[in-house]
Amino acid sequence: MKYLFSFGQFLFKFLSIFFFFTLCVFSDAVHLKNGKVYRGKVREIYEDRVILAEASGVRTFKRSSILKVIYLAKEKVFLSMGNKAFSKDRFREALVYYEKGLKVNPSSSEIKDAILKVRGVLFHRREDFKKKQNKGRSKDFPSSGKNKLVRHDSLKDTWGITLEKKGFDFKIGEVLPESPASNAYLLPNDLIIKVNDQTLKGKLKQNIYDFFQEKSVENLKILINRKIVILRGKKSFYQSDWAFIDAKAKPSDRGFIVDFVKKDGRADMAGLREGDLIVSIDSYQTSSMSMDLFEKKIKGEQGSRLNLRILREVLMEL
Repeated sequence: MKYLFSFGQFLFKFLSIFFFFTLCVFSDAVHLKNGKVYRGKVREIYEDRVILAEASGVRTFKRSSILKVIYLAKEKVFLSMGNKAFSKDRFREALVYYEKGLKVNPSSSEIKDAILKVRGVLFHRREDFKKKQNKGRSKDFPSSGKNKLVRHDSLKDTWGITLEKKGFDFKIGEVLPESPASNAYLLPNDLIIKVNDQTLKGKLKQNIYDFFQEKSVENLKILINRKIVILRGKKSFYQSDWAFIDAKAKPSDRGFIVDFVKKDGRADMAGLREGDLIVSIDSYQTSSMSMDLFEKKIKGEQGSRLNLRILREVLMEL
């Protein structure tokens, strides 16, 4: 009986050590700034938070409290998020997550299959969308000045957007999923500055639809003004101030052109892209701003918001 009890103690200790070793080696880990470490499976990754599943439940950690995250298989997280979006028919969002996962692990056949699947769905939905809009295009876009009241709905049915007047500018009110506007990554509240190099500012709303209604138009070059909010990160003393946002920009006569965005960094997660023209930073215009002043405005406490206004040119295709 004594030996049996000793063997039971040994087995318990062995299994405990084995379980602890397995948990440490074969799990994700969230390291907080206060020294605590939480282990489990990272379910979702966002700009402002990380969601971790533990045996006892699910925890949500703010990015501002996290020192670092160690992943066992980061691509699996993006695959899971993509599958979740796919199951809810958010196919373009799913594709974004799958592509992020493929960047982490380019050899993942599972992610490659998922990308092929979602691209197939997007292709067929786009073809159905084009058939629908081509079927009703002639009646939706009268060549005369009559029936101007239907133009708003026609713009929505054809390009997949609605427009709203905002002062002298026009902003996007709604973007239909799987539409030309959605495929061009246009977002609600984007300001449309130019259409095919023609400025919209100050024009009457009813005249704006003339830019979109020509039957021969198959694509539109759109210049948008978009607000982007980046949560500042932490930088080491030897890093430049650009480390606060994980991106860099160079001066131009119109502002600052983004020429580097760190993959999966804070700027990337916020939607900043290389080639974007930063025209304002925290409401200050950048056209005549020096590089020193621009870098000073990037500085800030970890987790604080940096508000940018950018210009971006996109192509919207039928």
